[in-house]
Amino acid sequence: MDAFEFIKDEHDRMDKTFAKLKETSESDAEKRVTLFEKLKKDLEIHMKIEEAILYPELKDHKKTEDKGYEGIAEHDVGKNILREMDSMPKDNKEWTAKFDVLKESMEHHNKEEEDDLFPAARKVLSQKKIDEMGEKLIEEKEKLEDTVV
Repeated sequence: MDAFEFIKDEHDRMDKTFAKLKETSESDAEKRVTLFEKLKKDLEIHMKIEEAILYPELKDHKKTEDKGYEGIAEHDVGKNILREMDSMPKDNKEWTAKFDVLKESMEHHNKEEEDDLFPAARKVLSQKKIDEMGEKLIEEKEKLEDTVV
């Protein structure tokens, strides 16, 4: 499978969870906990597989090297916000504000990947390599789904 199509599908799937969480309020703490746990697991797996398979490949090419490092830095921001959100009550305005920042950060990150990184990577990677990466991304995701809690 094409790695970039797979990642785009993952982005779309997580966007739906972000949208469901956005609809909740402080009084929906139980629903927030359930949706947040799903989003957190999905984001953690997504970031791990990109960092293990996609970004190392990009850092091997001069034209995409900077994009690989930037992607990892953006992931670090997301991981920090996720950690903070995980440790706080889901029924207050501070959690809601952090959620909004996480959502905006991930939307920005995904748009940059889709609009800038993927086209640049297609110029330096063969379609065969892109398809091999796609298979690796799927395999790694399946492994991690059983282990990440």
